[in-house]
Amino acid sequence: MDFDKLKQKVSERALDRQDVSLNPPDSGLQFEEDIFEEKLSETARSRSSAARRITNSFSWLGPALVLLAPIPFGSNRPVLWMFWCVVLFLALAIFAGAVAARDPGRSIRVSSLRGLIAIGLCIPLAGLVQLVPLGILNSLPAHIPPDLVPRRMSLSASSSLMAALRILSYIALFVIVVATSLRPDRVKSRLHYIFYAVFAHAVLGLVMLTVLGDISILGPKESYEGFATGTFVNRNSFATFLGMGLVCGMALLMDRANRRRMRRPGKLSLLSPERIELLMFASALGIVFIAQVFTASRAATASTLVGLWVVYVLMSAKARGSILRPLLRGGGAIAVLTLVAFATFGSDLLDRSLTIDSAAGTRLDLYKQVIGMIAMRPLSGYGLDSFRIAYELFHELPVSTAFTWSLAHSTYLALWVELGLVAGTLPMIAVGMVFVRSFKSYLNRTTDFVAPVATLGAIVVAALHSTVDFSLEMEANVFLLIAICGLGVANLRPSRSTKVSPE
Repeated sequence: MDFDKLKQKVSERALDRQDVSLNPPDSGLQFEEDIFEEKLSETARSRSSAARRITNSFSWLGPALVLLAPIPFGSNRPVLWMFWCVVLFLALAIFAGAVAARDPGRSIRVSSLRGLIAIGLCIPLAGLVQLVPLGILNSLPAHIPPDLVPRRMSLSASSSLMAALRILSYIALFVIVVATSLRPDRVKSRLHYIFYAVFAHAVLGLVMLTVLGDISILGPKESYEGFATGTFVNRNSFATFLGMGLVCGMALLMDRANRRRMRRPGKLSLLSPERIELLMFASALGIVFIAQVFTASRAATASTLVGLWVVYVLMSAKARGSILRPLLRGGGAIAVLTLVAFATFGSDLLDRSLTIDSAAGTRLDLYKQVIGMIAMRPLSGYGLDSFRIAYELFHELPVSTAFTWSLAHSTYLALWVELGLVAGTLPMIAVGMVFVRSFKSYLNRTTDFVAPVATLGAIVVAALHSTVDFSLEMEANVFLLIAICGLGVANLRPSRSTKVSPE
């Protein structure tokens, strides 16, 4: 046997195997896979970018509604309710469909709010249950003939159905605002534009009161002459709208001041761009407050001052690390602001404050009768949006019978009359959940806490005023509160942009 030839063949085979290992036969396929993966990555980035553009476009819905909804009577008309229902249902459907089509793997990030949304959905569901014929639950005053007792729990089926649709549209708006508020810079930007929308209405309200000779949106006023009502009919509703905008603007102003202080410690020169910018923003806040004082709404002004105090304390506590000094300073500042407002602009407000006893007496008589209504139907209620019809069955002296009382002048009592004590408490639970979540966000965040603080302030204003008035039964005010709350409870993720506000 020729061992030299055998050794040479073994060496050649080893070299062949080495060559195969260095250049596998599917190396061309591997190269094609790399190109395919790169194309997939580019496609994913393109889809994600398209979805972000869609999200950014729909994030303008909140500020747009805050600007447009108050123009026709605060949107407090059935035809306007249905119009906004169509707009919001279509907006949610188009938004969800467009995101799903552009980026199928992308989800609308509201999963952490499922409990809150579920409670919200139970409210219109309770209204629809009232349309079921359950005559056994329809207890009414003894003087009502049995033949006139309706078969349904709701005394006005059409009103209850319309109200259920309206509440569903509120949930649609909330979902859109939360789903489009993922980036801190976008949240702060939209919060700014919400305040600018309220500021625009404050300016318009003052112009309509003074320059244009105290007119309403349709011309000469039929009521509330001499008071700022803006495009609303009722001055108290306009005052609540301005109050929620004020606390939003206060949070933004203090956020600007705190960020300026961190960037450039020390005092600013009088004519520095930062100082001028802060002064201009503070002037805008002052104009909104002046407009609210000219509404002469006692409860709304008091509620707003409490809301401003809450915002000041929370923002100062984050900036300075202590809460006692902000509590005292804020209380003193609110007291001074109150005195200045009364002395300079608030003669009408002061006059109305001096007559608060007689007004309180009338309200207390009304509330006693309303509580009697609740006691007769504590669980079933009289039907969503059925207060006007239901109250006429109980209306008697000493409450004036000179005109029809279409509202309970307390949103809490109105909810319990219309939905009963159980279902009527659900809206309060939902707002309470938003308050708690916003407060937790405020405590846990070291930055980007201005939206939760604005939410807390807006809820304080709305909740306090709702005890003695019906401002949250005006659709434009509900849109404003939902737009602020949606920004406050949103799940933020880090922004790729360094821009923090539309300054």
